[in-house]
Amino acid sequence: MLKFDIRLPQKKEAEKLNISDTTPVYDVFRLRNLNDDPYELDHSIMPLSVITDLNEKIAEGSIYNFIENNLGLKVGSSTRKISAEKPNDNDKKYLDCKNDDPVLQVSQTVSLNDGRIFEYSHTRHRYDKGSIIVVNNIEK
Repeated sequence: MLKFDIRLPQKKEAEKLNISDTTPVYDVFRLRNLNDDPYELDHSIMPLSVITDLNEKIAEGSIYNFIENNLGLKVGSSTRKISAEKPNDNDKKYLDCKNDDPVLQVSQTVSLNDGRIFEYSHTRHRYDKGSIIVVNNIEK
């Protein structure tokens, strides 16, 4: 856990979450490791009006597990944008990236199955620490 705050959303965050700019949000910034190596940086913004009772201890584990098992909510759909970027200061500091290392960024909004958006996030991955697999289920 690098940061856990409650604050008001920035304009773009409020738009992405479909909330007013006076609705408080959780601001969660986490470093995830794989086999004790830095793997990804995850920055999530979630409205308190949708995700209740989240705290730093819970956020150190699985937030999605908390949402489904403790709050009784079901995760629905997500929209993701995947892009390659140059490393920023946090990538260099926490992911141990060099100036010319590419970083894969996944920006997403995630909704519950009732349509309420509960997360707007950016996850940054080291280029050499895995891959992303996208599966599309098309019902007939």
